[in-house]
Amino acid sequence: MFTKKLFKDDVYKKECTAVVTEIRKSEDHTDIILDQTIFFPEGGGQPSDKGMLILEGGSGPSAYIEDVQENGDLIIHRTPVTDPLPNEGDHVLCRLDWNRRLTNMQRHCGEHILSGVFADMYGGANRGFHMGESYITVDIRLENDPAFSQITPDMCMAAEKRINDIIWNDYPVTVTYFDDPAEAAKMPLRKDLTETLEKSDEISIVTIGSEDNIADCVACCGTHPKSTAQVGILKIYKVEKNKDMFRIYFDCGRMALRDYNKKHRLITDISDRHSAGLDDLEKKMAAEELKNSQIRDHLNTVIRSLARLRAQDILDQADSEPEHVIYRSYPDLTPDDIMKIGKIIGPELEKPALILSEHEHTVMLFSNGNIHCGNLVRENANIYGGKGGGSDVQARAIFPDNKNIETFVDLIDKHLT
Repeated sequence: MFTKKLFKDDVYKKECTAVVTEIRKSEDHTDIILDQTIFFPEGGGQPSDKGMLILEGGSGPSAYIEDVQENGDLIIHRTPVTDPLPNEGDHVLCRLDWNRRLTNMQRHCGEHILSGVFADMYGGANRGFHMGESYITVDIRLENDPAFSQITPDMCMAAEKRINDIIWNDYPVTVTYFDDPAEAAKMPLRKDLTETLEKSDEISIVTIGSEDNIADCVACCGTHPKSTAQVGILKIYKVEKNKDMFRIYFDCGRMALRDYNKKHRLITDISDRHSAGLDDLEKKMAAEELKNSQIRDHLNTVIRSLARLRAQDILDQADSEPEHVIYRSYPDLTPDDIMKIGKIIGPELEKPALILSEHEHTVMLFSNGNIHCGNLVRENANIYGGKGGGSDVQARAIFPDNKNIETFVDLIDKHLT
C-alpha cells in the first residue's frame, strides 16, 4: 500500500478526490491514510500543508488536517478529531489551505535563491535552514572563499539586491526526478548528494534559471513555484554570528509584506508622535535624544545636590540624637536616588539610618558596619510582610505597601536603643 503524491506532478492543484485506505485512532487525534493526496508532508525544512477532508458530496462532516507526515510509502494526514469522520473506503475531497501552500513555496524558493547567491558571491555554504512563524533563518558558513571571513550588513544588502534581481527576472523553476545518483550528480549542484542519498532513494533536483544562466541547483523534496517572480520579494532582516557560522534572518513574499506592514504601522506611529515626516524622522529623533540626555544630566546634578543637603540634615540629627536610629521618608526619591545619600552618610553612622522611598515601599538602611544592616532586614522585615537583605553597611527592605513601615522602623529603633 502506498499514497500517490499528486503534489509532485502539480504543486498548484488545490483539490483532489481520494479514497480512505486506513484509519488510525489515538487518544487525542486520528491519522487518516489516503490512496492519493495533494497534501505535502513536512520535510526538507518545509512545514507540512494543512487543509480539509470533506466527505464526497459535501453533505457530511469534514475533518481539519492540522499536520501531514511521511512514513515510508504512506502519507499520514492528522486531524485533532478523536472520532474519525470518514471511514475506510469512503471517498473524500481533499481541499488545500492554498494560502499556506503558496507562502511555503515562496519562502522555500526564496531560501534556495538566497543560498545560491551567498555561495556564488561569498563562498558561503548553507549549513542549516529553518522556517519560523515570523522569519526564516539560514546558517551560512564561509568555507569556500578565503577572501571572506565574515558576513557584514553591507554584504547582505549587496546579496539582497542580486537575489531580488533574480526574482524579478522571472526565471523558471524546474524539478527533475532521478533514480540514478550518477545521473543526478551530472547536474550543476551547489551541494553534493551525500545527505540526500542517506534519506531517500529518489532524488529530486530543483533548478532555478535556464540552462545557460543557472541561479541555483540543489537537491530538495519541497514544493516550489513555477517561476521566481512568484516569490515576489525577499527581504533580509539581520545577520548575526552563530558559532562558526553566520545566521541570516529574512523572509519572502506574503510574509515579507506582512513584516513590512507591521513595521510601516510602527514607523508611521512614531513619526506622528514626533510630529515628523519619514524623511526627517531620524534627525528629529536624534535631536530629541540629545535634549533628553541633557535633561537627564541636569536631573542627576540636581539629585546629587539634593542628596548632599539631605545627607547633611541626617548627619546633624545623628550628632544631636546618637541614641536613636534616624528615619526619613521621601516621596520624591527612588531607591537609586537614596543610594546617593547613603554613600555620604553610611561611613559616619554608628547606628543605622532608615530612609523610605514612599512610591516603591522600600526602606534603605545605611551604617558604618558596626551594626549589620542586612541582618536587621532579614531578622525583622518579614514580621511586617517585607523581604530583602543586604551587606553590613547597606541593605533594603521591600514591603507590599507603606502601612506597616513606621512600625518596622520603630521596632528597629527599640531593638537598638
